[in-house]
Amino acid sequence: HIDTVNITVPRNTGSEWDESGDEDDDVGLKEAYDKSEDGCIVKLVVTGMEVKKAIDWLEKIATSVYNGLMGIETTPSSALPSRGSSGALNGTSTSDAPALVHTTEVIIPRTIVDEVKKKYFTLKGYCYNTDVSFSHSDSKSKQFAKMTLSAELEGDLHRALEYLNTELTQMCLLAGAPMTSIGVYKDLGFLGGELSSDDFRFLFLSGRRSSSKTTTECSEDLRSSTFAKSFEEANRCSIWVQAEEDMGRVSHNRIINEANPNKPRKIFFGVAPSRLQVLWGYLKTRILDLTRGVQFLHLGSDRIYQRALLEPIKKNGRPGTNNYFFDFVQKTSGASVRIDSITGSSHLRIDGGDASQGGEAGSRAVNEKIDVAEELISLQIELLRDHHIRKQRWGFGRDWALLLDSDHVNRNKNNNPSSPKIGEGASGSTSTHQDVSTTHAAASKPTSTADSLRLSDPRAVGTACLEISEIVTGAGLSEKVAAHACIIFYRYINLLLPSHANDNSLNTSFKLRDIQLASLFIANKSQKVVKWKRLEAVLEHAYRVFYPGSFFNPESEEAKNWERRVIKAEKTVLSALNYDVFWPGVDWVINAVVGTKAMAEPLAENAMALALSGHVLAAGPVLWLKYGPKYAFAAIAGFLSIDIEPLFPALSLQPLTVSHAAELIYQTCQALSKVKKSVVLQSKHELFSDSNISLMGMNIQQVQKDCVTYISKHQGAQTIDDSKFVSSPAYKEISERAKLRCVFRGVRSDKIEEKILPVLGKICFESKCTIRFSDGMLEGTNDIVLEGSWKALSIAEQLLCFVASLPAPVPFEQSVAQNAMLYSALAGVHAPQHDLKPPGDNDNVIKQVKIQPGLLDMKKIDGKHGWYGTFDDSSETPYDAGWKTCVAAYAPQEHLDLAGLRWWVPHQYGPSLSGSLCEIFSSPKLINHDSVDMRALALLAQSFAGGYSRLQAKYPALASFLSGPEGEEAQESDRSVVAISLQRWPPEKIEMKERSTSGQNMQMGYSVAALQEMQLLHQLHFLIPSPQGHPNFILPLAIALDSESSNEDEKESSAAPGSSTTPSITANNKAANDILAMIERNQRAAGKRQMVSGSHLVLEPTPINLQKVMSRYQRKNNGGAIIPSAVLASWCHDILSAISFCHSNHIILRSLLPDQIHLDHSGTAKLSGLSKVMVLHGKDRTKEFDPLKFVRSKKGKDHNTEDVEPFAAPELLLGGTRHTKETDMWAFGALLANLLLGKQLFPGKDRVSKMTQVFKIVGVPEKDNYERAKRFPFYSNNMYVIGDEGKKKKYSRGVEKALRHMLRAFGSDHEEDFSGLRSLIDGLLHLDPKKRMTADEALRHQYMMNHSAHVERQEFRQNYVKDWLDLKENVLTKGKSSKSTIRDSFGGGGGGKSRSMEQQKSETTPPMNGGGGSAEKELKRKAFLIGASSSGGGVDDGDDLYNLDDLLGPSSSKKPKFSEM
Repeated sequence: HIDTVNITVPRNTGSEWDESGDEDDDVGLKEAYDKSEDGCIVKLVVTGMEVKKAIDWLEKIATSVYNGLMGIETTPSSALPSRGSSGALNGTSTSDAPALVHTTEVIIPRTIVDEVKKKYFTLKGYCYNTDVSFSHSDSKSKQFAKMTLSAELEGDLHRALEYLNTELTQMCLLAGAPMTSIGVYKDLGFLGGELSSDDFRFLFLSGRRSSSKTTTECSEDLRSSTFAKSFEEANRCSIWVQAEEDMGRVSHNRIINEANPNKPRKIFFGVAPSRLQVLWGYLKTRILDLTRGVQFLHLGSDRIYQRALLEPIKKNGRPGTNNYFFDFVQKTSGASVRIDSITGSSHLRIDGGDASQGGEAGSRAVNEKIDVAEELISLQIELLRDHHIRKQRWGFGRDWALLLDSDHVNRNKNNNPSSPKIGEGASGSTSTHQDVSTTHAAASKPTSTADSLRLSDPRAVGTACLEISEIVTGAGLSEKVAAHACIIFYRYINLLLPSHANDNSLNTSFKLRDIQLASLFIANKSQKVVKWKRLEAVLEHAYRVFYPGSFFNPESEEAKNWERRVIKAEKTVLSALNYDVFWPGVDWVINAVVGTKAMAEPLAENAMALALSGHVLAAGPVLWLKYGPKYAFAAIAGFLSIDIEPLFPALSLQPLTVSHAAELIYQTCQALSKVKKSVVLQSKHELFSDSNISLMGMNIQQVQKDCVTYISKHQGAQTIDDSKFVSSPAYKEISERAKLRCVFRGVRSDKIEEKILPVLGKICFESKCTIRFSDGMLEGTNDIVLEGSWKALSIAEQLLCFVASLPAPVPFEQSVAQNAMLYSALAGVHAPQHDLKPPGDNDNVIKQVKIQPGLLDMKKIDGKHGWYGTFDDSSETPYDAGWKTCVAAYAPQEHLDLAGLRWWVPHQYGPSLSGSLCEIFSSPKLINHDSVDMRALALLAQSFAGGYSRLQAKYPALASFLSGPEGEEAQESDRSVVAISLQRWPPEKIEMKERSTSGQNMQMGYSVAALQEMQLLHQLHFLIPSPQGHPNFILPLAIALDSESSNEDEKESSAAPGSSTTPSITANNKAANDILAMIERNQRAAGKRQMVSGSHLVLEPTPINLQKVMSRYQRKNNGGAIIPSAVLASWCHDILSAISFCHSNHIILRSLLPDQIHLDHSGTAKLSGLSKVMVLHGKDRTKEFDPLKFVRSKKGKDHNTEDVEPFAAPELLLGGTRHTKETDMWAFGALLANLLLGKQLFPGKDRVSKMTQVFKIVGVPEKDNYERAKRFPFYSNNMYVIGDEGKKKKYSRGVEKALRHMLRAFGSDHEEDFSGLRSLIDGLLHLDPKKRMTADEALRHQYMMNHSAHVERQEFRQNYVKDWLDLKENVLTKGKSSKSTIRDSFGGGGGGKSRSMEQQKSETTPPMNGGGGSAEKELKRKAFLIGASSSGGGVDDGDDLYNLDDLLGPSSSKKPKFSEM
């Protein structure tokens, strides 16, 4: 039944609708009124049983009547425009009048075409009032089919599309149709609309034609389009456009509908049909924006900084002072910036105005605004990157856990060529954990393709890991070697996988087994737990595994050929990985589990041994590179039915990741059970047997259940931050030493700009302190935040106070509390606890990965001119920085940037706490009276970029503000070199020894000592959750490689006589000439040592070592001078902390030589030379060794004539061969005594003379004084002192008494100052090893406890700074200046600038004094110092007990030998 109601609305009141009615009715009335020509509207009310059919009939009649009245011809292909859309559902109709038929298209993948045809009539029957038919796909590849849908009513068409979407999706699921990376089925889509060819290229190809396709894909490859990729990720859809190469079909032997460059392109979306209109509207909006000149900056991997860009910067909490970076950009450039709403976090929308208006000049102005805005954004991102990367680990190597994508294995398993590459768009030297740059140095190009090595077959890779495990077992090596080898193997093949491989990689004849054995050989040489196996032994055991029952002949041609291939493969692996072949080991996992009592030690060791077995090692790179050994350990514990709940907090595990790790292991065991049984698994555990695969399936369900249960009990447990994991509370305490902070509050901004900023880099360099700035509480003020160790803070505090006359700083926590109280008073409310954190102080580090591990080229490093041109160049007296085994050098900043070491370049601007450009101190000065000083901003960018030329290359728009004379001046004054220290890697003597033994057997390959030293340093630093690692070990920042040819060239050039810096010899005085000739020869020899050749470790700038200090502070050289007590106590604590850390990790130092102990600019002692250490085997770590069971034979050569180490323990001097923790503690005590006295406590040129002195101080072997010493093979009566009556003198123990007596030579004041140190040395120097203090006991000694308490006192810190700076000046200037001149370099507190690099390089030759008698005396003094002995011979102190002349004889002045690094 249909009723009609007439509604009349006058035209002049058409907008006055009754708002009391339904809103939908109002919209319908308004729309009907707009279409009415006379203002009359007829409302039809339909009632009855078939209301829908009646409405459909009415719509058809109304459309037919309207077309008839308007004279519109209807065609079957016309379509009705969608309401509110700029195009039709298919984008083809542009008529204002409604069409009769609505038409759209659907593409379906070839895999389900047959199924669709089978169910065609069923599908068509459910598409009510809609015509469904197949149409020509016009595709040459026939990879998809096309269906056309048409309906008279739009609603019918939409309902049909929704139904088809459900059915087609179900068919794809059952057929296993391929999917895209975002989970959308490939080649399944619905038509959204048509774009002109120009708009299509403008939107997706940026005006560029797509490259020629090498595949037969039917769709356009839009992966290179950042917009398409981001659009799909943000909207969870796929964009499908038929490729031009695929267009056309063959009909009657001719091609029809072939591609036309100007033909419109149809856009299909893989998405639910209800979202088609929205997505199509997004595309049309984007085209309109691009047309008017809007630019979209693709962030790519830098999208992790989006939150930081949007974060408001509070001006120290003052109300209403929030600052946003995008507001600053708009104020600076004139272009507005916001997050693109269409692509989400992937793009920034930069709008500089309408470029279509104003002609060419207007377009140019808009582009200039956008260019400045883009460079400001790029600069801000680089500042944030630099800020956060400095909070991550500084050591050499990549963090492989961040390099892998979570679905890495699935992409390679599916072998999907359309899957996106990892890390598209990564910039700089860092990236995110999801996007990793594929750009590698030329040296890191893989030498074989993945196909030739069968890397696409996971079973081949798994079998390779099984074989590695079996070879290690057969060779008697630790299972940790197998794990290390597999990790190196995974790292290398990860570079060769399709998602990482370079298209230009070279094809070689390497086989998979060559890479296996090379990885194993590297891991074998890197460990020190057991003696490493030579190559012939490794090949022999490999032959048994590869060819069971065959005999290996090392002399055969096959063996020689195998040797050459493995050595060549080793070089290739090291080069491809940029020497990043080191790993942290697994001991830290067991220590953490046992330390927290989460698992008993025997059970933990058994579980770890099983986790390092072949089947688990074969689980793939995701488990071993991304997750790490702790997840493999937890998964295996679950398989063994061990309660894994305590492991989650103990190891900071993410439950879902543990579940996935268990799945990976289970899937690997399933895959390996199907491979051929050619590998004889001698070490196969019953858990991995074929009969227990089903049992593992049951266990994995239990593991997953435990993970879910833990998540439900502990909310948020699935988001644990692995980076905050600490294996021991003691290690966290060590890491906190370098994170102390204090604050100078309320410093005037003009004072900072005039006095502090010009010398900021110099202060940071001299103190090793990190200095940042934040806004002060009051306008025009800033807070200066200092961070570092107590030594670094003390030095920086005094230098800042001297430069700018600042008051004393306050502790950081106290400053935060005071600021919170002041802010509360200003606001009138009480500040909540969560607001106590100062602005910008955020512990959350944005994780990013170093793409390059840090590999430098020695040819680009200057090791001949010290640190000239860097911050350490302001003293008029030439510094003697560095020594023979640790050379002072500098590297160009550009070279460091390319090697991924930009984060190590010292700050040359005022960094902020948050890294925000708005909070950097220079930024407030940029804005003056609502305008921006662009030149100041450009100078800031230049200081960060590292040079004017680099500024022009990276920030051309900002560089334009420095054009002209001002720019040239800025370019000349720019500093672009960075101070570093170089340590030979390996040491020359060790390298020569290795080369001398390499010809006896098969080749050794790369240096064993070099690999072992780096591996140990990597393990030790990994344990400390701090960017610097352990503060008392050298930290290799990079490796500088040098080719053999360049080594020979440099050696020849260094041997060339004469140089431009050698002073000429005059003929005025024969004696003076002889002295000058001696100096010339010594300087030439010194210059020869300083010529840098060979590979080196790149360290932090280290000016001196203990050997140089001991040489300068010898009794006879300095007239009785003594090392200041504060400095000596700090060194004692540093060295003892390093020894304790080594012993707790089962490492024996074996030797403790002063030339292996570095002293950085803050005075912190750091140990090096770890290639000589010994790592205890697991079975030996709990044993008590009897020194008498490890002794030499009395037979053989005269051992008394051998060179002995200066601080060797008595049991070693008496013939013992076993180094223990007790021998380390004796060496430490003897070293402390040498530092205290300025001479050796036990001098001697051979074993007898040294043991004689030992007996005089610590007593002769008696019943109560280690009588067993008499049973050592080298014990002799000649070691006793013979008295006047010919009898042996039996001295009793008197270490403290002897030290007190010898200190009298320095004055009575020092006896009390060093009483605690004397007591500590007394506890260390016992003849009986069991009575000596352990390292932990020594740290708890009262002397050390007092030192820890004193460092909190301001007076002690001031004395330390004065004493250390004076000592450093004295050593660096070789006694020419006994007082520090660093304050003078700051221009008397005025903040004067340093000299230019050109001036510094012109002063490479130290100035000589003038002529006359004073000059001759100076020359004689220099010659005497050059040839003087540094032995510890004593002076006549009037006591026969401590007078050593009766022992040493006439050769007592001989300098003791300290072995080189």
